[in-house]
Amino acid sequence: MGYRHSNTRQKSMKINLLPNYLKMKKILFILGLALCYFTCFSQLQGTIKDSRDGKIYKTVKMGTETWLAENLAYIPNEKDGYDQNGLYSSRPIKGNYWVYDNQKENEQYGFLYDWGYAINVCPTGWHLPTDADWTSLTDSFGGAKVAGEKLKSKLGWKKLNGVEPITKRSSFNALPGGCRMCKGSFCGLSEFAYFWSSTPNSEESRCFVMRWAYRCVLNENKGNKKFGYSVRCVMD
Repeated sequence: MGYRHSNTRQKSMKINLLPNYLKMKKILFILGLALCYFTCFSQLQGTIKDSRDGKIYKTVKMGTETWLAENLAYIPNEKDGYDQNGLYSSRPIKGNYWVYDNQKENEQYGFLYDWGYAINVCPTGWHLPTDADWTSLTDSFGGAKVAGEKLKSKLGWKKLNGVEPITKRSSFNALPGGCRMCKGSFCGLSEFAYFWSSTPNSEESRCFVMRWAYRCVLNENKGNKKFGYSVRCVMD
C-alpha cells in the first residue's frame, strides 16, 4: 500500500509540474521572438546632415555599426580628395558620377559612382564599407543567402509576372538603383542593387549585388572600376 501511495504522489507531482513546464516553454518562445525582433527589425534610426551640401540622410544602427539608410546622392566637388595618408588634399579626384539614365526622377535611387569617386565620396566621419563591414551586416541578418531579402526596401523593386519580389523589410532600405556600364549604357533599375566595397582587387574592386527575384539575393562580385554603382556609407 505504501509503495502504491508513493507512486501515486509521484504521478501527481508530474501532472502538477506539467503546466509550469509548458508555461516556461511559452515564456522562452516569447523571449526568443523578442530577441529576433530587436536584432533584426528594431534597429536604432537617426539622421545626419552632410555638411558639404546640406542634404539630410536617414541612418540606421545595426549591431555595432551605423549605416546610411539611403543611397548617397552627393554631387562631388572637383576639389574633394584625400592624399595617400588619408589627409584632406586640394587635388581633384579622378572619377565620374551619374543619375540613372540621366533622368532627374531617378535621383530618388541616389547617384551611381565609379571607383574614383566612390572611394572618397562619403561624408567626413564616414567611409565606404569594406568587405568586413558588408559581411558583418549580412551575418547579423542570417548570412548572405537570406540577408538580401531582409535588407531590401519595401518599394521600388520590379514585380515578377505581377507578383511582388520577396522582401522582409528592414531599416537598411536597400534600393535597386541599377548600374552604369563603362560604355555609357545603364541597366538594372528596379531589378538590381549594386553597392561598392572599398576592398580592392587589382584592376577591379568588389561590389555586393542584390538580385530582385531570388532568395539568395546578396552576392559578392568583382566590379569594374569604370562602372557606376550605388554607395552606402558606414560611420567610422
